[in-house]
Parts: sequence; structure tokens; C-alpha cells
Amino acid sequence: VLDYGGNLFVMGARREKNGETRPWKVAIRDPDDTSAVFGVVELQDAGIATSSWYEHSFQKNGDVYHHLLNPKTGYPVPLTLKSVSILSSKPVYTDLLSTAFFVLGEEEGGALVDRLRRDSGEMIEYVVVREDGRVVASTNASFLSVK
Repeated sequence: VLDYGGNLFVMGARREKNGETRPWKVAIRDPDDTSAVFGVVELQDAGIATSSWYEHSFQKNGDVYHHLLNPKTGYPVPLTLKSVSILSSKPVYTDLLSTAFFVLGEEEGGALVDRLRRDSGEMIEYVVVREDGRVVASTNASFLSVK
């Protein structure tokens, strides 16, 4: 297991005491309660990265300012998502795509992931927490809710 500053990559499978192997279970932090998790994904020879605004933000006059910026305006993107986690067999995709997906929004971000998955043949999946708290996961994300 390699943890490099919020990005995680696992090599191989977890070996049980009885010798059997199974994928690693990786928790995803709850953006509304950062001391809790809202779900887990199973990973084997894959990585995960999550982009969200809650760790790098401040409020001024009722507005939230965070570090995920619209490259066209230089201002924080409107908060339509609370967090985006990307799972991929290529760790280079995880951090880049989680940020891009967050900035693009659910529709365009999902289309980007679908296109990259199709064109590259790599495993690329997502778990998204919408602003209203609903969780959406791509079909093969192996997401398990714990709430």
C-alpha cells in the first residue's frame, strides 16, 4: 500500500491469515463529517484519489472560497459536488481526474471518465457525493455504502 499525501495505490491483493487473497478495502471520508466515512471501495492493483473543498477553504460574508478553481475565471467553482473520488489502474489518472471531474461537474466529468476509460482500456471509475448528499458511483466502482 502506497499512500502519498491523500492519494493511495495498492499493489496486489490483501492476504488473509488462511492464505486466501481478496481486494483491499479503502474507506472514503465523509465530506460532511471528516471524522467519519460514508463508504468503501475494493481495490487491487489500483489507486484512488479524492478531490473536495472541505480541507482547503474559508468563508467570507457567507461565501465559501476553496482551492478548486475554474481555470477560465480563476475563482472557485460553484459547489455542485461535495467530493469526487477516482479509482484507476493507472495512478496518474486518480489525482488529475478527481480534480478535473470536480471542476467540470458531474455530467461533463462523467463523460470525460467514460471517454478515457473507452479510449485507454484502463479501469477508471468514480464515486461522487452531490451537494444534496446523494452518492453516485459508476457501475464498476465496487462501492459499498456504510451509512
